[in-house]
Amino acid sequence: MRYANFSNCFPVVTIVLIFLLAVSNAYAAKLPGRILYIETLEPGKSFLAVINPDGTGKRRLSPYFSNPVLPKAHGKLGLIGITNRTSSLNSEMFFLKPSHKKCQKLMDGGLFHGFSNSGNFFLFTLSDEKSPLMVFSIKQKIFVKMSERRIVSANWSPDDNWIAATALMENGTTDLFLISTKAQGIMNITNTPQTNESFPVFASDGKHIAYITDKYGRSEIEFMNTTNRLSRRPLIVGLYPAVSPDDKWICFESGNQIMISRTNGLDQQVLCSGKTPIWIK
Repeated sequence: MRYANFSNCFPVVTIVLIFLLAVSNAYAAKLPGRILYIETLEPGKSFLAVINPDGTGKRRLSPYFSNPVLPKAHGKLGLIGITNRTSSLNSEMFFLKPSHKKCQKLMDGGLFHGFSNSGNFFLFTLSDEKSPLMVFSIKQKIFVKMSERRIVSANWSPDDNWIAATALMENGTTDLFLISTKAQGIMNITNTPQTNESFPVFASDGKHIAYITDKYGRSEIEFMNTTNRLSRRPLIVGLYPAVSPDDKWICFESGNQIMISRTNGLDQQVLCSGKTPIWIK
């Protein structure tokens, strides 16, 4: 009986594996920006950190908070806005300037939602039963009410003309709204009484949003074209999506881990433990 000789195949297989690994590492190195997230050491002791999308360069940015949630950053301002939940279940808003290691308390009883891309305004809601959405002018030190609805989350479009928001409806579910900053109205873009959609974020093209939906029986991330209202399901199970600057990748929270994936749902990878990530430039 003659046996096949595979000894000559091993060098070829090894070369192919090395080549594929090199291509994968080279591609990972090209992923733009960094990911800002919250890391918890123990209950009541959390801090802000950043990590590169390839899993390297992890760095702590802030002092300890009791329960920080949903940080938002503005590159040109060099600021991070964050809400901290206290042990007495009150909320407090902070500005953090990592370059100077300074943390400034803005107000009690507010939830921070994000900076305008111009850097002239930021969004917040009051932590009361009505939770109206407010816009604060950083230069003029005044605020304007944007919506009477009870708002859970809100994010600016890249051109600052629209705000994508989660609103609590009368039946207890949540829908997604587009709110014009140019007095063009407020539009319910989901209107799904039996489904919850929440935490919408714009892609950099300004036409698409990523958000959480439970329409499939679990929390998944879905995309929508805000022009024609068509949605796309990439089979990503997770929370709190944020799209990469090149619109090709997405980061999200899943099982107390920070993960990334292509926007089509492929190449899902765990970066580190943490929660509520955002992809920053």
